[in-house]
Amino acid sequence: MILSQSVKQLSITDCFFSPTRIRIRAPKLVSLEICYSYGKAPLLDKMPSLETAVFSISPKDYCDGAFSAECSGACLNCCSNNDQNTSDILGGLSNTTKLELRIFYGTLILGRRCPTFSRLKALLLKVPGQANDLHSIVCILGRSPVLEKLTLQLSEGDIWTGESEGMYQTRDQLPAISQLLDTVEIKCREVDERVCFIMKFLSRFIKHININLNGIP
Repeated sequence: MILSQSVKQLSITDCFFSPTRIRIRAPKLVSLEICYSYGKAPLLDKMPSLETAVFSISPKDYCDGAFSAECSGACLNCCSNNDQNTSDILGGLSNTTKLELRIFYGTLILGRRCPTFSRLKALLLKVPGQANDLHSIVCILGRSPVLEKLTLQLSEGDIWTGESEGMYQTRDQLPAISQLLDTVEIKCREVDERVCFIMKFLSRFIKHININLNGIP
């Protein structure tokens, strides 16, 4: 456990977490950065003062049940075996106004345990090669009622396999999307089939889509 009643800024980068999830309990945090290389993402207690956060999830941190939508969101791969109602992986980020999040295909934390980001106004979502899975994008959009700015950073990765591989289909019914969100920026290396697929999906509810071919470092 990482426990502090006074710390306001916390940065944990380039580290290895243990196979057992640790807990971070720091209610006074204003700024949080967690970018780890291996292990299980920590459980975050509620952080009512948190304003900005950077959170990167290891590609090894996922639940097998997420691929088949069989997990309830309360298994040991997704949360701790105690205090499940007070701690989860992203719950502590729910009060942020600015969030940078890196996700991977199959991570359940954006599934049934995804919190409502009631104050989130700016979101940078980093999506690796398996961007044909729209489930995570749809999940966050449906839980961000005041979102004003969305940026998708599509890094190079796996070969495009088509929309049938994803957990969400473009013909599925959309959740309610923030009415304040009218522009999306897509950062990518090139406008390929994957980017066109995502643009087609976003055009159903976004008026303006900007492509930035120089936006990936």
